[in-house]
Amino acid sequence: MAVIGHWLVGFPLSRLVPDASVVLLLKMCMLSDMLAGVFLLFGWELASAYPWYAQEPIATQDQIALWQAEGKWSPRQDPNAGISGFHGFAVLFPFYVDLTFSHSVEGMALASLVVVLLGRSYGMSWPTAAAVCFCGISHPVMDMFFHDAYFLMGNRAKTRVSAEFWHIPYIGPAAFLLELLMCYLGFHFWWSSRSPKSKDAQGEAEIARYLRMFWGISLSHNMASFYIMSPVMCWAFYRFAPELQFLTPASYWSFCLFAVVMWSWALALYPLHKLEQLTVRKDSEVEDQYLKIV
Repeated sequence: MAVIGHWLVGFPLSRLVPDASVVLLLKMCMLSDMLAGVFLLFGWELASAYPWYAQEPIATQDQIALWQAEGKWSPRQDPNAGISGFHGFAVLFPFYVDLTFSHSVEGMALASLVVVLLGRSYGMSWPTAAAVCFCGISHPVMDMFFHDAYFLMGNRAKTRVSAEFWHIPYIGPAAFLLELLMCYLGFHFWWSSRSPKSKDAQGEAEIARYLRMFWGISLSHNMASFYIMSPVMCWAFYRFAPELQFLTPASYWSFCLFAVVMWSWALALYPLHKLEQLTVRKDSEVEDQYLKIV
């Protein structure tokens, strides 16, 4: 899974844990990808493209050879490109990855623990801390259905799990719709528990504005940047400038671009933050009305 589908976990937990901010929990659901952007830049994790419509990039060949020499290559899960029809993840553009820190359950448990320790120093409750940890770990666990994810850090050939959904050719449109559905179900569960603080026309107009902004950014930027722009750019670079070795260890600039795009997905959380400010939990509203009567 790539983008907004991961929010499926954060929305319900924000409703079930009253003092947990939905923005914080959704940030935790995105943390794996945010960290992957950092780790790719520092070379702690690796990704290497293999476009089926062009000759295999030299940098990818070199990376495969290195993984084989280091014992990080699984012949069963990692057949060489082109053998038995395998070309890496086929959902967008074929690629091989080594994300054993950012997309491992162990790695995200440690990252979540750091967030919890910082949060506890500022008064974070234990239920919120538990929700933070659950959201952080949920990312690699959910990814195990879509693509490679790991239980332990380190060797990509060990503790790796994948149901290989992204290995299905031309699955992109279905994956896009599945992520959208997962996000909507989670959002609807959370939003149905909220009530506007202000019942006047201005308050309703602001809520409508930020609702449009949230879904507009989520779809036009978050989803489109990954499911549409990424494969288009990969095709264009390998069609017109194959010497640039786009999205391989030989093209550091492409990892910079990829990292900036992944970090920018957090922009969709701004209108959600405003929606959270403009509304209250419905049970809190009932409690306030009761206190006024008493």
